[in-house]
Amino acid sequence: MNKKILFTPVGGSDPISNERDGSILHICRIYKPDDVYLFFSKEMYDNHMKDNRYLYCIEKLGELLNHKFECHLIFEKDLTEVQQYDIFYHIFQREIGIIKEKMDDTDILYLNTSSGTPGMKSALFIMSTLGDYQMVSLQVSTPKKSINPHFEVSDKNYDIKLYWEFNEDNKEDIINRCSEVKSLNLVKMFKMDLVKKHILAFNYNAAYDVAMTIEGIENEKVYLLLMMAKKRSQLFMDEAGKLSRETGISIFPVNEGNYRKVFEYAMVVWLKQQRGEYADYIRALTPLIEKLYECILKKEYGIDINEITSEEVKKKKTKSSLSEAGKRKQTAESHIVKVWDKQKILNKKPEIAQIFDNEYRGAFSYKEVSSIHIVKIINNLSSDDVLKMKISDMTDVEQNIRNIAAHTITTLSDEDIKQKVGKNAAQIFEMIKYFCVKAGMSIKEGAWNTYIDMNEYIINEIENMTI
Repeated sequence: MNKKILFTPVGGSDPISNERDGSILHICRIYKPDDVYLFFSKEMYDNHMKDNRYLYCIEKLGELLNHKFECHLIFEKDLTEVQQYDIFYHIFQREIGIIKEKMDDTDILYLNTSSGTPGMKSALFIMSTLGDYQMVSLQVSTPKKSINPHFEVSDKNYDIKLYWEFNEDNKEDIINRCSEVKSLNLVKMFKMDLVKKHILAFNYNAAYDVAMTIEGIENEKVYLLLMMAKKRSQLFMDEAGKLSRETGISIFPVNEGNYRKVFEYAMVVWLKQQRGEYADYIRALTPLIEKLYECILKKEYGIDINEITSEEVKKKKTKSSLSEAGKRKQTAESHIVKVWDKQKILNKKPEIAQIFDNEYRGAFSYKEVSSIHIVKIINNLSSDDVLKMKISDMTDVEQNIRNIAAHTITTLSDEDIKQKVGKNAAQIFEMIKYFCVKAGMSIKEGAWNTYIDMNEYIINEIENMTI
């Protein structure tokens, strides 16, 4: 609606003092607000009831400027303790909240911090500084740039018509005595600082959630960047890629088809390590390792596991629940798994059937593919002792600690991991990096710092925001 709205207490120098505009009248003259909310304490209410001085002058000013001022009167007729800041903070917060509910994003709310008692002025200034929404604080200096000597204004001789007639500010050569108080929105600053801390901790969900409590953030580039980081860390690659293009930042250092998915999953595993989520870190290794071994098998030995496996639907029971009839029912979820296809293996890669027969003494079941099956194939086909040693070390990790993390309710520290397998989480991830290279990924220098680089970019955008 593009409305200009003024909220102002009524003070002792309003509406006219010393043949000049008081603060309210001067702001109305300069800013021409569409709506004026006037707050009256008991004393100011009594003045209003005697001669209607405040509305009279605003109406006369409207006639002079050919502008319509819509005045809204807020009366606190029992309020006599006008110096207590805390009283006004809560009252103003309530009244301004009501005003804000009627506003849209195109409206501007001005606060007059020059009228009223020191308690009123302080309350409004703090609200504009600490408020969750943007407000513009206005101050009006006296004509002599000093304390207002309004000794001639008294209830006994205050002739409002006379004061209006001799008001010097009604002349054409008026001097603008208004100034906008340049104060930072501290709540917004605190919240943005918290967003930065969450980003540095790689907690993008929390960073996004905090940012969404900041008014107007959805209009900022930072909003898109935080959404992008959140989606990327959740492995929603298509959505993250779209947001990456919208914001003009390239976030995927590996772009080769299936390799990108594997690399990004590896980075999500790395995020768990950075956040100290060691049990989740260990649990997340198995699907990553299996996929990397598949890639190594294809690159080094030309064996595409998709050509010698089939897909099956695997059902898994979940916890029971009550039906509408009050009976307990079991619900099940299903997912697709790869299973070894004996006939395909015999037709296309009979040497693998021979490996399985030798390793399992003729008792291989040809069921769901697991990393240990692929390890046995690689160990039989490879002459790369370094690769086989790395795989052996990773198998120790899976066998000695992965089962604990996956099947028991337990806490796990980096020191626990090192005690059980002789390597900490960072050293284990170095093996992941090695497997990525062996799998054929073209990984440029600095690619493993991709989340750190993304964080720096987002934080730089935050620091360049106008608060």
